[in-house]
Amino acid sequence: MKKSNRFLTGIIALSAIILFSCNNFAGGKVFEKGNAFVSGEKTLLTISIDKMLTSVQRNALINENIMPSPWTTTSAGGLYFVLTGSKSSDGDNEITANNTFTYAQLTGGTASILLDSTTWYLTLTAYTEAEHTNIALVSSQEDIDLTGGAPSTPLSFTMKAPASTNALGSANITLEFIKPDNLTKIVYGLYGAGLPTSELVADSVVSDPIITVADMDSLTAVNAGINKYKVEYSKSSVKAGKYYFNAIFYGNGNQIICFYSDTIQIDGGNDTAKTISLSENAFNKPAVKPTSLTVSYSYNDSTDNAYATMKPAELADGESADSNFYATFTWNDVSDNETGFELVITDTANPTTPVTYSANSAVTDGVVKGSLSASSTSATIKLDTGKVYTAKIRATNTFTPAASTDSDYTACSSDAINLFTVTYNLTSGKVQKANGDTNATADTVVSYVLPYNKSSTTQSLLSDNTADYPFVFKTNYTFINWKNASNTVVTAIPADNTENLVLSAYWQSRLGVSIVMPNYSAVADYALVDSYSEAAVRTISGVQAEATTPVTVALTPNTGLTNVTWTAYDTDFATEIAGDNNDQLGIIDTTSGFTWTITDSAHSVLVAAGTYRIAVSGTYTDAAGTETAVTGNIYIKITR
Repeated sequence: MKKSNRFLTGIIALSAIILFSCNNFAGGKVFEKGNAFVSGEKTLLTISIDKMLTSVQRNALINENIMPSPWTTTSAGGLYFVLTGSKSSDGDNEITANNTFTYAQLTGGTASILLDSTTWYLTLTAYTEAEHTNIALVSSQEDIDLTGGAPSTPLSFTMKAPASTNALGSANITLEFIKPDNLTKIVYGLYGAGLPTSELVADSVVSDPIITVADMDSLTAVNAGINKYKVEYSKSSVKAGKYYFNAIFYGNGNQIICFYSDTIQIDGGNDTAKTISLSENAFNKPAVKPTSLTVSYSYNDSTDNAYATMKPAELADGESADSNFYATFTWNDVSDNETGFELVITDTANPTTPVTYSANSAVTDGVVKGSLSASSTSATIKLDTGKVYTAKIRATNTFTPAASTDSDYTACSSDAINLFTVTYNLTSGKVQKANGDTNATADTVVSYVLPYNKSSTTQSLLSDNTADYPFVFKTNYTFINWKNASNTVVTAIPADNTENLVLSAYWQSRLGVSIVMPNYSAVADYALVDSYSEAAVRTISGVQAEATTPVTVALTPNTGLTNVTWTAYDTDFATEIAGDNNDQLGIIDTTSGFTWTITDSAHSVLVAAGTYRIAVSGTYTDAAGTETAVTGNIYIKITR
């Protein structure tokens, strides 16, 4: 073959290879980027698991005593992990193929998926069965931008137990105890509440939850030398959720000689296991009282539904203060055999009529959150603001004596349980809550809720100090003071106050006039009004027996109101009384004042009885130098 032919043949072969390669790679673009393989418009993304959290790790509000075990390779290995996602944060799932992974893949660096090279919003969900029906764990949504390829490290997900699921978990509880001589029967299992009268949860019942007297000899011994035995609860298919593990020990005559109850949390796909040990003091003896009792407060400003509106005491907008508050009592349960707790709350104003709350108390009785059943550690009680309470608690069972003394209880650490309200009637004023807040409340009433302050120090009221938020203000008025229902000026919240306070704001108009009547030794400030009303009329008597000088009414503009003009109108409010400085009518007006003599020194009538309108106009200049045109009326009624 000639050299030229061999060269031509080589060119053709090379072209074929290149053509074949281009046909086998989408878009004709193939490259490596970091650990990610990118082909055309696709990116190979590797995913992994960072953490797997149980219920107690997911939500600090869950505080059960028997909690799910931390996830292990074995328990997590039985789950089915599914990746879903879309190209928008709220779109439907767009991943349908090759999106199921095992725990080993997710922790071994081999869980990868080929996705379009764009932004994705991804969620990883763990199911307890291959049909992907019941969720054991779920991640929060993670967004990732693949337009430039995948990240150099796997996309990591934190898996959390969902708040609600139909997934099944398992429970394995061992209860060890010192067997008393009078023990005749044991009933144990998962219950819906922590009471001896509670019902077993149907789906959680084991094959034989009752051990009768005939079975006592077959109890499994832990240490026969000290009469220590055990019963075991084992169930592999319990719906995830909160239960009570109760064990009721009966003696002769079917008397409950010990009741053990503990809250238990079941997580889907996981195991909850614990060994519980009861001492001989748990049997045939009264329950031991809690070692502490504390209280915290919440205030509800709109509804009695405490579950929805419980919140710390703070400003309540718009309406007068609610008459209730919520006291959350928390105690340290050290008893193994209580059937419940008794919380006794006393209004110190009525010490002979305390109220006792128990495990049987309902929301209508004032227990709005938590409970007083066995193993509980907190309960929230609805109380009245403006009252002072004391509280004490004890654990109870069938051996608790009916008669009791204070020594049988644990007293609350606070000897004055109280929230009081301070309600401010703003009388058309407003409250500026924060610096830069342009939406100051225009409500006519605002309320604050304060806890009892056991000290000799008074507490400040709202003021008009603009440097101290919140502050009160009323456009074109000066704040004067607060007064109570008895019209007494109140300058501060009294030390040790516990009562609800209702205060009203008093203002002086900066756009009004002062009316001075020397013969009466009286001065009153009046705001200008737009139109006549009975409330706006100022009544002046034109005859005084003791008068030795003419009866004169003087109107003077308040501070800031200048360049004033005055116009007097007759009793029809429309006909102007002719002439300024009219000696016959006794009117003298200037830009700084208006004087009207209505009788002379001999009590001669200069002005007929009736109601007159004085129109006022001028300019008001505020502290910042801003000028505002002012117009309005003063109505004066002259009587004989």
